[in-house]
Amino acid sequence: MKDPRNLSKEQLVRIVCAIRDHLYLKTVDWDELPELIAVKQYDPETEWNATTTDDIANVLFDYGLVPRKVLPVTAGYPKRTSSQIWKDDDIQFARLLDEIRAHGVPTNMMSDIESSMSLEAHQIEELFARATKRWEQIKKECVKGG
Repeated sequence: MKDPRNLSKEQLVRIVCAIRDHLYLKTVDWDELPELIAVKQYDPETEWNATTTDDIANVLFDYGLVPRKVLPVTAGYPKRTSSQIWKDDDIQFARLLDEIRAHGVPTNMMSDIESSMSLEAHQIEELFARATKRWEQIKKECVKGG
């Protein structure tokens, strides 16, 4: 997959225009046209469907921007600052759950959580494990400080 930063300005403009056209350019039915002045128009309320997604995917494919294999999400993206990390709820929720798990949850609190969430102990432990796994991924993806 090509890095979009290596494309020329002209290529990027073509990509953006093509995607915009797939999203908003609409062919107007003949009976809607005042005196047959126009056949196509940009409409911010154009409805999208699976064909729209396929058309956009084809634009990206044409410019080599479709991965040929599974790649990590961070490939080609800049690291985030500590301020961005702090404001990202997904990151902070994973971090908080990981910290709670690391310090241990008292038995009575675990019972209350199980009851209020209608979950079993192993399901809550799974949530904690998923949060820990996600937090470990996040730490690898993000820069410290900043």
